[in-house]
Amino acid sequence: MLAHCQGLGHCTRTPVSRETPNQRLRVARGLQQPKAFSAKQLHPLAFTGRSQVRKSGPYLRREVVLGSSRPWSVQASGSVQVELETEYIFVELPRPLGIVFAEKATKEVLVEELVEGGNAAASGQLQVGDILDSCGPHKDKLVKYEDVGFDGCLDVLGGYPESTSMVVCIKRVTRVEMESEEDFSDTGAYWLKKRNAKTKGANELRRTGGLTPKNVSVQIPAIGEGSFGLVFRGEFEGRDVILKKANERVLGAVELLDVEMELNDLVSQGAPNAAAAYIGGVEVGEYEEGPLYKGRLSKGLWLVWEYEGLQTFGSLLTSANKKPKKFSAALGQNEDASDLALTQLVMRQVFERLASLHAVGVVHRDIKPDNFIVCEETSSLKLIDLGASAECLQYGFSYKAGEGPRDPKYCPPEETLLPDDAPAPVARKNSNNLEELWETYKPYKFDMYSAGVVFMQMSVNSLRSEDEIIQFQEQMEACQYDLMEWRKKQGINSDVLSILDDAGWELAASLLQKEAEKRPTASEALAHPFFSSS
Repeated sequence: MLAHCQGLGHCTRTPVSRETPNQRLRVARGLQQPKAFSAKQLHPLAFTGRSQVRKSGPYLRREVVLGSSRPWSVQASGSVQVELETEYIFVELPRPLGIVFAEKATKEVLVEELVEGGNAAASGQLQVGDILDSCGPHKDKLVKYEDVGFDGCLDVLGGYPESTSMVVCIKRVTRVEMESEEDFSDTGAYWLKKRNAKTKGANELRRTGGLTPKNVSVQIPAIGEGSFGLVFRGEFEGRDVILKKANERVLGAVELLDVEMELNDLVSQGAPNAAAAYIGGVEVGEYEEGPLYKGRLSKGLWLVWEYEGLQTFGSLLTSANKKPKKFSAALGQNEDASDLALTQLVMRQVFERLASLHAVGVVHRDIKPDNFIVCEETSSLKLIDLGASAECLQYGFSYKAGEGPRDPKYCPPEETLLPDDAPAPVARKNSNNLEELWETYKPYKFDMYSAGVVFMQMSVNSLRSEDEIIQFQEQMEACQYDLMEWRKKQGINSDVLSILDDAGWELAASLLQKEAEKRPTASEALAHPFFSSS
């Protein structure tokens, strides 16, 4: 249920819309400064276990209870250990509070938004994502959420018209014992830092210059749905565009879209021809959102690309055996183009895109036919879906030792950009080891193995289905990643790979080697004799 509480306690209720499934409590804007009070005056129930008083910010003191919930650790983003600590923060705020609360399916009430210019934002004490523990008009009338539920808290916050302020107790779970604020090796820690910075003071919406919710429209239904995102067609100032939004039902999807925004910004500037033409991002606030069926953007971050086509190379390749003429035409070639010419054309573009990407320190980490778009105007291939990518030379975000996102059908045997025993990437100003790690471990060779699998799919028609490529990977593992041994055992012949005394076999074997350091770079692959044959 939706509730609007204003002034000293007036409260009205209206039904929840289908587009807003969470129960929400909105407390109107206010500009007064919070009232200071002594931690010794707080309700006795707060004093459980070890406690301490901190003076924080210009307005008030807060009581932090560290002993009531023991610190615990979780496995975050693979093998990185992150310590978590729970603290309870008591804040007295004058009405109106300027907080948007949302009750989640986990039976917790979260601070969803700090209204710009409101008392809560002015206090500097609350953050988006804080959990409401209890509330009341003053120190001796705190009511716990677990006892009265969301409606009970709503009644408390909307009641007591004689009270000009409210005390809220917030539970906050924070990460501790990270190496440094500038250590972005753990993606979660990186985005946690950005979120914390964003929620201090007035809320700011991330937008590329020129993009606003008013000049970008969306068309439904979605034209595609991946593991983490939804893809739509739309318009931006009269131009056809492609839009992407996080699938918020999937854990981590919002964070991956944030990563994709950062990486698209970097790639669009440093390697503009490698990936789909990126326009920018537009984050929509709660008071700007509208229904999708009316063409308006819903709340959250949206990424925007120029419309260059809907056909992925993966869908094209899957049908190539049955429709070879359509395959040739889609790639801008004559219907009678040879398999060798088409393979050279495709793989040259794959290696060119990777060379550009690696030159700016980005490893795609999900190279496969489905992650190339076939541009309608030029018939060329461009990379899409940078959500699994890692930036390895400037900031090091999404870049760490141990396992990361990968597709087992295309990933190399090592499955990682850095081995488990590698030093953690460090991107501090006075201590930076990113170039050393790049030269020592060559993380970009991860993409080269994946490109080798794509090369085999182009050259051997029987490897173009999902089941067949899974079987190929299993067979390669059994052969210790010796492609010539696999060729012998499977009795495979390929006119494409056999050109110039097996030049294609030689290139493919070098790409699919078990040892990453032995694989060629993208530039070295482009210089291979295979591309000089005709």
